[in-house]
Amino acid sequence: MKIKHLSVIITFTITILTHLPALATGNEYWKTGYLNIIYQELVCKPDEPEQDRSPCNFFASNLLERGWGFTDFKNEGEYKSANQIAEFLYSDANWRALGSGDSQSTLTKAQEYANEGYPVFAVFTGNPNGHITIIIPGSLAASGSWGLNVPNSASFRLDSITLTYVGKRLSTSFRASDKSMVMLYARL
Repeated sequence: MKIKHLSVIITFTITILTHLPALATGNEYWKTGYLNIIYQELVCKPDEPEQDRSPCNFFASNLLERGWGFTDFKNEGEYKSANQIAEFLYSDANWRALGSGDSQSTLTKAQEYANEGYPVFAVFTGNPNGHITIIIPGSLAASGSWGLNVPNSASFRLDSITLTYVGKRLSTSFRASDKSMVMLYARL
């Protein structure tokens, strides 16, 4: 009788656990679920009204935390600005500088790391605000404006909703004249 009850409890537990949302993080989780994670972040949240001012940093920070479990883009629970994230990426030992957006080898390496499930970001420091974009799994695609093959990316701009996208060339997010100032980083 005890074995039968134990069997019912185990079956019930397995059934419940297989129907719960994934709490996992990391490279494999990101590679298989990145679109779902990104689309959930594209929904504006009433408890985060600050998104109206600088949404790209919220988007990047939330993706990094949900996809890999890292809170690198927050400081004591507060979101870092895109410019602060750029400074952080430059100086933090956990992040590898891949190079600038005007280098084909940098762009190729960024796409390779993203395809392996690593967090990869492209960041531009601006005055007063910079911009940050995530490189997502996919293929390099020719960019006529940049004259290079560029990685697949996702970007969020609430102030310019028509510039928000998922699955477009990195050159969609940054002007060709700025490509040498767009820096790419990966957390390996």
